[in-house]
Amino acid sequence: MAKNTGMAGKLVIITAMVLFMFMATVVESGKHVDKECYYKCYARHCRGKYAAMCGLACLRKCTVHDSEAIDNCTFSCANSKCDNFSSDEVGDVEGCVYSCAENCESKS
Repeated sequence: MAKNTGMAGKLVIITAMVLFMFMATVVESGKHVDKECYYKCYARHCRGKYAAMCGLACLRKCTVHDSEAIDNCTFSCANSKCDNFSSDEVGDVEGCVYSCAENCESKS
């Protein structure tokens, strides 16, 4: 027979179930969790007995659409790699940005 886990144990189990259901919904809906955002949020805000519930709030805050993540990746890549061209090298800039977009899409 199972041991009585008490209120804290039940809270952990319920939180894990909610977290699992949320993650399943995220995966099915074309979204993903920005891990860096989640880790920063959790480290900054989640302490004590409500850390699990706070973790769920961070998970919701840091969930992004895959297309949004690709756009952000492309923008960051283009800013770092494609800003050294002159204004008469439009084709080179376009190729650089396209390369960044392809690279970001392949990572997702």
